Amino acid sequence: MTDGTICVGADCIISGSHFKASGNHTVVINGTTLQTVSVNTTAANFNKIVFSNFSEEGVKVATNLDANEIEIKDGCNVS
Repeated sequence: MTDGTICVGADCIISGSHFKASGNHTVVINGTTLQTVSVNTTAANFNKIVFSNFSEEGVKVATNLDANEIEIKDGCNVS
């Protein structure tokens, strides 16, 4: 994946080595309730991940993630 945007409104669970984003590819985490981001492989890579969930619970990052760029929108709770 080298271009485009994926908007994820639920939990984001990456397993396997096929998720390797680069170039202008962006993943936006934008749910309205608690979301969990979990990457179960060291082979996966985000180019850019944007946290844009403004619920009180926010986003829980359950594992390490490899990303070229991380953006947390003002008011988004990431833990």
